[in-house]
Amino acid sequence: MVHPFLRNGRTHYGPSFARERQHDGGGRCHILDLADKEHYFNSGIMLIDLKRWRDEDVGAKAIACVKLCPERMLFADQCALNAVIHTRWLSLDPAWNVMRANLEEESAGRRRYVIDASRRAKKARIVHFNSTPKPSFYMCHHSARHEYNAYRRKTVWGRKSPSDYYSHNVIIKFLENKFPILLPFYVKSRRYI
Repeated sequence: MVHPFLRNGRTHYGPSFARERQHDGGGRCHILDLADKEHYFNSGIMLIDLKRWRDEDVGAKAIACVKLCPERMLFADQCALNAVIHTRWLSLDPAWNVMRANLEEESAGRRRYVIDASRRAKKARIVHFNSTPKPSFYMCHHSARHEYNAYRRKTVWGRKSPSDYYSHNVIIKFLENKFPILLPFYVKSRRYI
């Protein structure tokens, strides 16, 4: 499975990560005192030369970083690794870590999937469900949730109902899909119940 990662012909043997969609990781470079020119990576999917990782004691350095500045670690391991590794990493092809941000954009305070989201999802080698709600939740709208649930049904958890599956959410999801104009009225009416 690793061989497609290695086909890029690079001889660099450091860790490889998926670059965050935003250049500075949503302001996290500033919080970590990283230079603006540096990119922030997502640590959800990693390709690592374990010998080098251990020789450079990256794990212990990351733990020390968390202990030294816990207030700067918005995403504990990810922020610590960004602070320790700095620019000594390669960017993976985005297909190896397709995150929600790769599939949607925010518009008028609501998340909408971008027009080419299904094309991007089809090219995905790994879909990273890196935000909430997760695909195991009824209220998840992620474009790859159906594929996740198809595999989930093959496990011992396949028949377990989502923890957020209750009448209120069933009504909200129905209104979102069929009558979005009525949704604000329903939500407002719930305040008086």
